[in-house]
Amino acid sequence: MNKLTIALIGVFLLQCSSFQNRYDRLEPSVIRPIGFVYDPYAEGAPGDTIHLHAYFAGDTVVSSTWQLSYNYLQAASGNSDTIIDYAPLPIFGVTSNLPDSMDFYFVIPDTTFYLTQAISQQSLSTLKASLPAAMGSMTQQSLAAFLRSLGVVNLNDTPAVLAFLQVWGPTLGIAASSPAAVDSLAVIAGKVVSVFSVKGVVLATLTAKDGSQLKERGQFTIRYNSHFQNTPLDTIIPVARNPIMHWVGVYTIKNDSTAGFAPGDSILGGRYTPQYLYNDLSPVAISDTILIDTGYTYFFGADSGIYPVTLNGTSAIDTTRDKLYYTDSKTGRDTFQLATWYYDWEYEDDLDSVTLPEDSLLLLVPGSSGGGGEEESYMQFLPSVDTKMTKAHIWVTVYDSYLGQLNFPVGFKIRNFEVYFKYSAAYLAKHGRSPGQAAMVKAAIKAKRRA
Repeated sequence: MNKLTIALIGVFLLQCSSFQNRYDRLEPSVIRPIGFVYDPYAEGAPGDTIHLHAYFAGDTVVSSTWQLSYNYLQAASGNSDTIIDYAPLPIFGVTSNLPDSMDFYFVIPDTTFYLTQAISQQSLSTLKASLPAAMGSMTQQSLAAFLRSLGVVNLNDTPAVLAFLQVWGPTLGIAASSPAAVDSLAVIAGKVVSVFSVKGVVLATLTAKDGSQLKERGQFTIRYNSHFQNTPLDTIIPVARNPIMHWVGVYTIKNDSTAGFAPGDSILGGRYTPQYLYNDLSPVAISDTILIDTGYTYFFGADSGIYPVTLNGTSAIDTTRDKLYYTDSKTGRDTFQLATWYYDWEYEDDLDSVTLPEDSLLLLVPGSSGGGGEEESYMQFLPSVDTKMTKAHIWVTVYDSYLGQLNFPVGFKIRNFEVYFKYSAAYLAKHGRSPGQAAMVKAAIKAKRRA
């Protein structure tokens, strides 16, 4: 099990019982949480409505209950975090696709920043020391009131900004008539928003058909950044978007070309054959049946978020990854850092007709020399040696990260799909099935698709 997989379990999942087998293999008798995706962003401000997509796998989920806490208390050492004061989470607009998923909406309490214990007195003291002296007596509650009032102001409308400063200017130490009033407000807002950032923790209790329960915990960030998009503050107060996964596919590689396998930022080209299992850029290119043959190595792959494009004859690198803007301490120049995308692959074997042990069936190969997830968008897999296996279910989760940002909102994108396997005569002969049985495999694939 690689380090990122272990981290993912510790950060995003809270389970009542230990995994029975490999982490990347989904057991049909055990509820497994895949993850939560929050829309429209991986964050929200007090009072905002959030659309949550929750995904499950394994055993059948028949019911669920939901709770929310905005009191995620982080120790200075980072080793003894505590979550307190879970409260029932009112949800609405529920679209239930149990046992595999749920979609619903909820509202972040408007009083979050007035009541949360996650903003320490030390953080508030440090913040106020960096603000104008007039703000030195402001409490957590008065700073929360400032953010709530600022969050509804149209910062592109100068009269609206001046009207805001007529009310708040004396408290902020800003004269509304000053030519630098708007710039001073921007500096103050950036500092306060960066500190008023806490983790919201959603806790789901999932119940299986046999009555067993599992707790799944998901996190998002509560802050006002999203209220300042498309304004003069959007560069210094960025919003975290979820990764975009345009395609998922399969690489079929000749064995002699697997050393240091790196398909680069595009699935096209190179000494391998690409095949799309999902592609919203070109749906006609999709094929869900993988031909398994001797003498080849196989990888699942997903959109890396960075790809070459050609526009008017000029080649460039485009990206759908978030950017974090900052001033380089050495050069003094404004620059940006791209979010790092991480990949988590999971699978569930089709066990209806197979006879060999599960380790003889489809296997992912985390940490292999040719691939294995983490920051790589591809994952090597070993085909089943039981050729009665004709189908598997694959999940891929992409999530992002920045270093050095308080309570960075982790964005998620999750895709799942079924794949079918067709075995060559050579592969059938190698693994004990006669060529005459290939027609039975083909018929089984067609029958399962019709079902």
